[in-house]
Formats: sequence, structure tokens, C-alpha cells
Amino acid sequence: MEDIHNFILSVDWQRYFFFVIDFVGAIVIIYVVVNFFRVLILETKINKLEDEKINKITEIRNQPITLNQVKGQSEKKDRDFEEKIQPLKRKRKFILEKLPFFNFFK
Repeated sequence: MEDIHNFILSVDWQRYFFFVIDFVGAIVIIYVVVNFFRVLILETKINKLEDEKINKITEIRNQPITLNQVKGQSEKKDRDFEEKIQPLKRKRKFILEKLPFFNFFK
């Protein structure tokens, strides 16, 4: 019984235990921070593409062409940009599903 008591009071196992806990904690923190910055970069790209889409559609609407042509060209630009934006939104959603406490970005 005294051997167990001496083992519990020994510093060696406590030092290794807390080293492992610190190491795992550091890995988790690094993982969260890296994914947070990945989400911020994806969000910036999405916003940039959406602004570009709005600018292109505005340029099309300011052209002196018929209303049907304006609608057709603006819908085509909208579809083109949505094809570029959707993969980025899927990546962002996938990352945020792995980090449930960052759900406020959805």
C-alpha cells in the first residue's frame, strides 16, 4: 500500500502526464486557430466573388441593349459566379461542421 502512495506522490508520472495534456491541448488550439483562419480566407474569397458578380451584372444592366438581352446575360453571369462560389461555400461549411463552436459564421 505504501508503494502506491509513494508512486502517487512521485513527481515523475505527474510531470509526464501534464506534458501529454499540454501537448494535446496545444495541438487542439493550433488546429482550431488554423481552421479559423481558413474560414476567414474562404469568407474573403466568397465576398470578393459576390462583389465582382454584382459589378458585372450592373455593367450589363447599364449597356444600351434590350431588356431580354439584359436578363439573359445577367442570369448567365449569375450562374457563372455561383459555380465559382458554391465550392467555396461547401469548403467553409465542411470546416465549420468540424468546429461546432464556430457556427455563428454559417
